[in-house]
Order: sequence, then C-alpha cells, then structure tokens
Amino acid sequence: IYVDSYYIISDFCAAYTIDEENFREFNDIDDHIEQLKADQWVLLPYDGTIGIRRLSTPTPIFAGDFYSPPLGPENEYLLHQVTYESTLFEVAYQYRSTEAVLAKLNGLEENATLILGQILIVQPDSQEAGLTTRLVKVHIINPIKTSTLSTIFGWTKETIRQYNQLLGEIDPMLEQQWVIYPYDY
Repeated sequence: IYVDSYYIISDFCAAYTIDEENFREFNDIDDHIEQLKADQWVLLPYDGTIGIRRLSTPTPIFAGDFYSPPLGPENEYLLHQVTYESTLFEVAYQYRSTEAVLAKLNGLEENATLILGQILIVQPDSQEAGLTTRLVKVHIINPIKTSTLSTIFGWTKETIRQYNQLLGEIDPMLEQQWVIYPYDY
C-alpha cells in the first residue's frame, strides 16, 4: 500500500492488524527505526486465509510543520495539507476516497485547483458522497474558549467538543489548532 504520511510503525501495524515483526521483515526495516517515512510503498504480509482487515485509520504523526490528529465524532476525519501541485483525485486516492467525497467535505467543485499549503478535510476510506456532510474548518491562533467560539459562529458547544475530541473541561481553551464543524446551509 502507499504510505502518504509519517506513521509510527507499531501504530500502523496495529491499525492494519498485522504482526510488526513480519511487517519489518517484508519491508527490510531495522528494529531501531520507529516510524515510516511519507510518500513510499510498503508491503503488507498476507497469510492467504482471511486477508488483511483494517480496523482503523493509522494516525499521522508530526511531519514538517503540520500535524493532524483524527477529528470527528468517530475519529473519521483528518486534515491534509497540500504539499505539492496535486489534484483532488490524487489526494482522494491517497486516502482511499473519491473526488466527490473530498469536494463535498470541503465545499469545492470536483475539478477544483488545489493550492500549495491548502488545508483539506479528508475522510479516509469514504466512497459515498451522498453520505458525506460538508464541514467547515477554522484555524484557531489566539486563545479562545469554546463558549466564545460557539457565540461567534453560532455553533453548539457540544458539537464543537464532539467534532474536535475535546474531553475533560466543560469549556476548554482552544489555541494553535484547527477546529472542524458541520456546515449549516
């Protein structure tokens, strides 16, 4: 499979339910190496019986100056930064999705031109645009409480918390992070 971002090897293997030792052997990866590099193909061991069953999407780790933890009520969304001249099709292909899904998520036309540095919301493994909800993304730079964000944008605090994995505090302070929210027409 194609590895599009940096991943911790143990997390990657756990997400694909494969033995880390076999994975390392198949791909000639030394034991002291802890992460996979971006933009490479890797082999997944296959025992010929049930095949590889993917339980979850591996979580990207810090790569360059951009990091995206999983977002959404079920950790189904990631943020992708366009790092070179690519098309919606190429980004969709990296995440096993479709142009239609990416376009709907981001409020774009399917033939939209992507810009270097542009941030896209992606939903790995999603193939059905009809089941996709358009989302809004906001980059929070200065400290702000979720209650204030709720007032400014007219969003509910609970939905902000749910879509952005905000656990713990009732009204957490947000700073230096991206926030997503379902788009209201």
